[in-house]
Amino acid sequence: MKTRLLTPLVLCFTAMLLSCHDDKAKDDPAKAVGPKIEGKDVIKFPESSPKFKHLVIGEAKAGDVIAKHFYGRITTNEDVTVRVFSPVFGRVSSVAVDMGQQVHAGDVLARLLSPDMGQAQSDAHKAAADVNTKTRIYWRTKDLLDHGATAVKDLDQALNDMEQAKAEKARADVRLSQLYGSPAEILDGTYPLKSPIDGMVVDRNINVGQEIRPDSQLANATNFFTQNFTVTDIKNLWVMVDITERELPKLHPGDKLVIHSTAFPGKKFPGSILKLGYILDPLTRTAKVRGSVENLDMLLKPEIYVNVDILDRENKSGVEVPSKAVLFSDGKNYVFKEISLGVYQRLEVEVGDDHDERASLTKGVSAGDKIVEEGALYLQAIIDNADSD
Repeated sequence: MKTRLLTPLVLCFTAMLLSCHDDKAKDDPAKAVGPKIEGKDVIKFPESSPKFKHLVIGEAKAGDVIAKHFYGRITTNEDVTVRVFSPVFGRVSSVAVDMGQQVHAGDVLARLLSPDMGQAQSDAHKAAADVNTKTRIYWRTKDLLDHGATAVKDLDQALNDMEQAKAEKARADVRLSQLYGSPAEILDGTYPLKSPIDGMVVDRNINVGQEIRPDSQLANATNFFTQNFTVTDIKNLWVMVDITERELPKLHPGDKLVIHSTAFPGKKFPGSILKLGYILDPLTRTAKVRGSVENLDMLLKPEIYVNVDILDRENKSGVEVPSKAVLFSDGKNYVFKEISLGVYQRLEVEVGDDHDERASLTKGVSAGDKIVEEGALYLQAIIDNADSD
């Protein structure tokens, strides 16, 4: 919690209020009675006093207790991300999608004029025709054998030829199905490059007329090739956080996260820790912690930097108030609570962490309490003046 000190400007403002009170008291004796200190921490203004009406009162809101605060980077969730490559050689004839477009599993991303696809289609059609021919020969040979016009060995040979033709057809159909083709399709040599998953197209490196060569791709060597498309579920992202070796033992998979982005002030994105890194970076002396982030509104984008709050593992409940409502005095933190109109009590509080100008309080205030959000320094000055007297 940042230490809050009375700045010269605030002291000047407070002095002006107090002197203004004295001047008005001289002009109007009915208003000569100033605020009273009851006990030690309760300030009571007369109903006729206009000073407390300038205080800004807000309501303490329920919130989670923040255990730690870090910085992180949003990335795509590799569990729901696919980099699409063409398994065949060919020339791009059409591109059906662009970046930012939602697609479903099986949707065509692009089409290629491919000799490899044409060969696979041809093999499948030939295999189907061969099965038909060999099947007719088998039944004709069997009919001849039934009438004593051929030998048994001829029937055995016809049966063997028919089974080989069926096996070849099965192989050709499997090869064609691996290329998203079907024997019923026209022999046009067109290969449909399809999306294997539901998601959003976040990267495209393909254009009409471009030649695609699968033999130029090296597995797991992203420096040497570029994928044709990248499809990912943008509603489920990862956040990568660098954690020091001292803080790492305090974290556990499943710990709740709250992610904030400066692009969306006040917006909270829930998440949780998935994995803890076991190897430290020798330069930064930090380990990578990976968490999941819910991005149902699709506001977050991969590679943006975010603030990451890790919530207390004991799921403690707290309250949130504006940071400026918390005062630091004599080594303690205080807020002023409105008891009734014109009556304010100073309460000692325990502060967790603050973010976006909101402080998390773990003790001293309950959700729904009316808190002085602006003017707390003025009330503190009244107590200080009473103590000096």
